[in-house]
Amino acid sequence: MRKAKPKRSGWEKDPLLLSIPGAAILLALLIGTMFLYRGAGPITVEIPWFVPLVNTFLLVAAMCVAFLAFSRFHVLLCPVSYWVGVASVVLAVGLVFHVLTWPGLTPGGLSILGNLPSGSGWMAIMAQTLLAFFLLTAALARRPRERMRVGRLLLSLAGWIFFAASIHILFLCFTHSLPLTVRPNGGFTPAFLGFHWVALAIFAAGLVLSTRSYLLSGNSLLSYVALGQMACACAVLMLIIGANRYDLWWYLSRILTTSSYLVIMFGLLAEYIGLSRREQEERRVLEETWAELRESRDRLILAQHAGHIGIFDWDMIGGKLIWTTQLEELFGIPAGGFEGNYEGWAKHLHPDDRTEVESRFQQWVREQRPQVEFEHRILRADTAEVRWMAVKARITYLADGTPARMIGAKLDVTERKRAEEAMKRSEAMMLQAGAMASLGAWEIELNNLDDMDKNPLHWSDEVYRIFGYEPDSIEVTNDLFRAHVHPDDRQRVASAVAEALKEKRPYQIEHRIIRRDGAERIVTEHAEIRFDGQGRPLEMAGAVQDITERKRMEEKLLKAHDELEFRVKERTEELVQLNRELQEFAFVASHDLSEPLRKIQAFGSLLREKSADRLTAQERDYVSRMTGAATRMQELLEALLRYSRIETKGEDFRQTNLEDIVQDAASDLEIAIRELGAHMEIGPLPTVAGDPNQLRQLFQNLIANAVKYHRPGVKTVIKIYGEGNGTRRIFVEDNGIGFDESYMEKIFQPFQRLHGRNEYSGIGMGLAICRKIVERHGGTITARSTPGKGSTFIVTLPVKTEVPD
Repeated sequence: MRKAKPKRSGWEKDPLLLSIPGAAILLALLIGTMFLYRGAGPITVEIPWFVPLVNTFLLVAAMCVAFLAFSRFHVLLCPVSYWVGVASVVLAVGLVFHVLTWPGLTPGGLSILGNLPSGSGWMAIMAQTLLAFFLLTAALARRPRERMRVGRLLLSLAGWIFFAASIHILFLCFTHSLPLTVRPNGGFTPAFLGFHWVALAIFAAGLVLSTRSYLLSGNSLLSYVALGQMACACAVLMLIIGANRYDLWWYLSRILTTSSYLVIMFGLLAEYIGLSRREQEERRVLEETWAELRESRDRLILAQHAGHIGIFDWDMIGGKLIWTTQLEELFGIPAGGFEGNYEGWAKHLHPDDRTEVESRFQQWVREQRPQVEFEHRILRADTAEVRWMAVKARITYLADGTPARMIGAKLDVTERKRAEEAMKRSEAMMLQAGAMASLGAWEIELNNLDDMDKNPLHWSDEVYRIFGYEPDSIEVTNDLFRAHVHPDDRQRVASAVAEALKEKRPYQIEHRIIRRDGAERIVTEHAEIRFDGQGRPLEMAGAVQDITERKRMEEKLLKAHDELEFRVKERTEELVQLNRELQEFAFVASHDLSEPLRKIQAFGSLLREKSADRLTAQERDYVSRMTGAATRMQELLEALLRYSRIETKGEDFRQTNLEDIVQDAASDLEIAIRELGAHMEIGPLPTVAGDPNQLRQLFQNLIANAVKYHRPGVKTVIKIYGEGNGTRRIFVEDNGIGFDESYMEKIFQPFQRLHGRNEYSGIGMGLAICRKIVERHGGTITARSTPGKGSTFIVTLPVKTEVPD
């Protein structure tokens, strides 16, 4: 950030204030002279050291003014400085000749250049006249067209020195022919006074012109020149008034002339100091500006990298095309690898875009468009990847319409293009899905809650179709929407909107509408309300869907469901009745068939016992087969009766400890287990909710199965345990003959056997009864087995914390 400029002091604001120290010096010299000769009456005697001293001081001041003036001219090209410097050089030359011709500087009382009675006077008036002329020239000077080099400036200085010296030498050559300047009594001659009047006129004219130029241009040096001209004019006027050498007016004139040059010297010093300060300030500002430019350049480079932006500058007349390194990077070109011409850029254009870009560019040039924007594709030089570029550029034209320059920036917008394409695909899919689902979006601006009809309403294309219109074919208003709501639902819709606004909750409702063609449809609406920081509603945006077909399908499904439930109920009642009848039939059949079978068994036994000696061997075999068949028939009837009674004759469930049940089942089979020499292992078993009698029958059948199908010659081991502590999976494991698991389903079916009756007794109902019992308890039973190694039956009972009613 640039610092504020320091405030300037009063003398820097207005150089005319420097007249104060000049006047003070003049007054001090005047007072000093008066005190020095206050008792001698009118000063009419010469002070020997006065003229050399004043001339030497004035010469030094003139040389200083010349140096400062020419230095200022070389820096600022100020013409006033140049002519002030010329005037100072001419004055210095005149002062040298005046000193050289002043009498009394040699032991003989003569001047350094010899006996020149009027030489010093004419040298003084000549120097004064030339000074007045060149200061007048300074007020009329104009700025040069070009800067003057140092060598040329020195040459010019030498020329003016030669010019002034030549004039003074010329006067010296004719000094004996010139009239005297001073009479013997010390008074000035008329010729000498005439030259003073000419000098006075020139100084006065210069004063007027310098003051006018200062007021018009504000050049502070002109104000110092004006002050000096005013002092010189006053000095000449004093000489004219006194008209006598060595009087008070003569001395005051000398002092005032010296003071005039002090004013000009002080002015130049002030200008020089101000110029030095301005240079320092400008240098500081330049350094700060350069630092800011470097920072701006670094920020620009970072911004280009971050924003994927590159800058180009095309000289369309010379054909030179300049790219930044960031633009080369966007095109996949190494830094400095761009050719720098139009062809180098065009070859990276996508083949499908090059013709269009060139034709559009020609059109812009014909129309002389100053600002252009376009997008095109490129092929990266390193990967041949297709990238999108957005170009913004400005074209400048010559007076005849010829394009001269094009400068702009390129932005990589590939990701934006991909996002736009994805958004277009998504919008197309959403529109298609909305059309398929009859789903549209709407939005209403809640600017006026007192009159909802004044709030703008917007519909998507699908909403138009839902209400029977073509998209954008009619102006959408709340009156239009209300007119299409079914008359019986209008109040309900209005109440739902009001409640949603009041309670600040989503708006959701199903209602009927009347389409444009008069068809009645059912729609569902859902909307969210957006509020500002003070809780005022801003807008309501939502969706509407035509659910007429869904409602019809729901009605059909509900009707079909009711019909199905009715049919299932009827069928269930029929099945219950049939099952009851079947159970009654099984009970009656088993009971009624048991009596004849008992008689067959009884009479067969009597016949075998009492008439055995009268029967032949074949007849005895027939009787034995008859009684055996009757016995098996009796067993089948009893098994069928037990199977049918599992559902009908079961007890209510209660908490049952399976360890006790298994112990009781093993006790019932204790004789068979002991005769076989089998070993029983009963592990921890859980407590379950069930029928104790049926669970006892379940494990009794499984243990009996393990005893029956043992392996000869191998000690039978039967293990019953649960899977972990408190599990509901119970395992009954044996090391019997086992079976092929491909018969898994068969062994649990009624009256199915894997072995003949001659090998193992039984009728094939044990495992079927086990499955029936487990299924009544809501569980499952399965088995794992390997022929020749044994079987494991797995009973899984559901976890129940309460005993069912």
